[in-house]
Amino acid sequence: MLSHVLQILGISCKPGNLPELTPMYLMARNMRLLQSLRTRFGGRVCKGKDLSLYFVPDKECIPKTTENLLPVVIGDQNRKLVSFDWKKYMECLQTKVLGHILLYTEVITSTQVVLDGNNTFVKNIPDDLGIIVVAGQQVKGQGRGGNVWLSPAGCMMFSLHVQFPFESNLGQRLPFLQHIASLAAVEAIKAKPGYEVVDVSLKWPNDIYFGHKIKIGGVIVTSSATGGTLSAVIGMGVNLANGEPTVSINEIILQYNKEHRTFLEPLTIEETIARTVNTIEELIEDFQVNGVAPFLKKYYNRWLHRCVEIVYRFNEFTEGREITRLIIFFLQTKFVC
Repeated sequence: MLSHVLQILGISCKPGNLPELTPMYLMARNMRLLQSLRTRFGGRVCKGKDLSLYFVPDKECIPKTTENLLPVVIGDQNRKLVSFDWKKYMECLQTKVLGHILLYTEVITSTQVVLDGNNTFVKNIPDDLGIIVVAGQQVKGQGRGGNVWLSPAGCMMFSLHVQFPFESNLGQRLPFLQHIASLAAVEAIKAKPGYEVVDVSLKWPNDIYFGHKIKIGGVIVTSSATGGTLSAVIGMGVNLANGEPTVSINEIILQYNKEHRTFLEPLTIEETIARTVNTIEELIEDFQVNGVAPFLKKYYNRWLHRCVEIVYRFNEFTEGREITRLIIFFLQTKFVC
């Protein structure tokens, strides 16, 4: 019945052909690090909860990629074999730790499964080197509540590994990590000179919206604890340059240019990922030092419902009005009788 209704509305319900899964390519900040990783992982299989990684030294035969086995090529020329602009990404990356090791694949089930549950791999990466997994397309992208979706080419999608002491400000308030990540995505766009006019904002708890009605991105965070350390994987997807299924940020920018006769350039995936990771690291560092209050102020400034007036009525004679205020992500209203 649903299929019939959708067809009446002009929406095609024919099954499409999913793109084939592709190998992953490991890239690192410098050759010395790359050689170290080749020595550590070359020819080794790291078994994960849902996906095993098979590290293939360059010049060896690459096995077929499946949903359960992902070949990871460790080679000096990897950056030349992928569509991702590694040079541009590194030019924009300004972090101390996060994002210095990048795993890229054109098509994957979900970037989240590469790191989530693969402790064998994650534990063998030095603490001062953050891993990020980036994909061109996802065929089983993960969302909250077990939701799964297709992420087409042009969507900015990645999973980022972070870790911090359990006995720290963020370690004691881990749910804030999802809010940090979603705020970072919005700041990566609006803090870029000239792009503060782009109408993107946050909807609680961690969705990214265009205007007040169209969702264009979201965040998922999974975590585990070992000893006194919390290990978390931040998964993010944002419609950056894909026109479907709703609207993309670059389409929003194009429309703004037409209406205001401006010349803002489209955003690239490489720069926007790097700027997002930069901001995640900055926000985490600030949260660890200064706690919740300064972060809430920043979140509130990008909140979708900031300064929205709520009208509430007890009966036909009595009503009250109040401007929303964000206090630890709950609306607090003063009732007027």
